[in-house]
Amino acid sequence: MSVENQTILVIDDDSGVRMLLDKFLSKEGYKVVLATTGHDGLILSNHEKMDVVLLDLALGDMTGVEVAKAIRARYGRSLKIIGITAYSHDAIEMYYPEAFDVFNDFCFKPFSHGDLIELIKKT
Repeated sequence: MSVENQTILVIDDDSGVRMLLDKFLSKEGYKVVLATTGHDGLILSNHEKMDVVLLDLALGDMTGVEVAKAIRARYGRSLKIIGITAYSHDAIEMYYPEAFDVFNDFCFKPFSHGDLIELIKKT
């Protein structure tokens, strides 16, 4: 599938991260849909056809794990869900151990655009 036909849902409560990802991914040719809360992300995930979800682990209203579990329940393993986080791998294991069951992979902040694109294409 070409990039132009792929939609990425970005769920992050940090407006700077959302705007950066929107600008960068749109420039790469992806259609980008933005959500500021886990609740909004779940609503959008029910109305938009997505190929990838970029999901912050620490949202204001829900954890990223809760959001990912709800999206997985609806779409199964066919949908790519990538966690965006400043937590280390060890911290994820400690605070969000079930994250490894619902996320395909993680992109650790700070990240480069190239690293993120590689994850999107690989995952």
